[in-house]
Amino acid sequence: MQRRSRFQITTVAGMKLEYPRQAVARLDFSQGRLTYLSDLEPVKLIERSNVERVERYRRDKNLDDGPLRIAKETYAKGLAVHSYTELVYDIGGQYKDFKAVLGVDPTVGGDSHVKVIIEGDGRQLFSEEFDRKTAPRTLTLDVKNIKQMRIVVASKGLLDLGDHLNIADAKVSK
Repeated sequence: MQRRSRFQITTVAGMKLEYPRQAVARLDFSQGRLTYLSDLEPVKLIERSNVERVERYRRDKNLDDGPLRIAKETYAKGLAVHSYTELVYDIGGQYKDFKAVLGVDPTVGGDSHVKVIIEGDGRQLFSEEFDRKTAPRTLTLDVKNIKQMRIVVASKGLLDLGDHLNIADAKVSK
């Protein structure tokens, strides 16, 4: 198989454009069909801590502002969340699926024992506990006709130190 050094693109108007291979990071055909949660502003956000040190959630990076990782994988898009955090997104009933990979960032110290709950319009869609030993979980949820999606990450222990969860590649699609 021969690898091309340039891409040629023809626009709908018939104009031809050429780009060197190294100048093209990715081709995205999802315009209007796919939305990453990290590109949305939550309509409701609650963050608190039982040790009086609130860790703010991050978009597209981990809680230390480094790469967003789960196990050995690094993700360009997603959310890093500390307990207790509640995020509510207005998805307007226009999407079919919510997909994500959930897991603990390997750089987080401590046990990181959290429970995550995902609800759609007040109905529970997913609930599971995660800790450092839990394998990454690939998730696909039906969100058809759901107007608001709520994600809650809560600590399972007395203290919430190190209770982090990464929600990588988190997206809704039509």
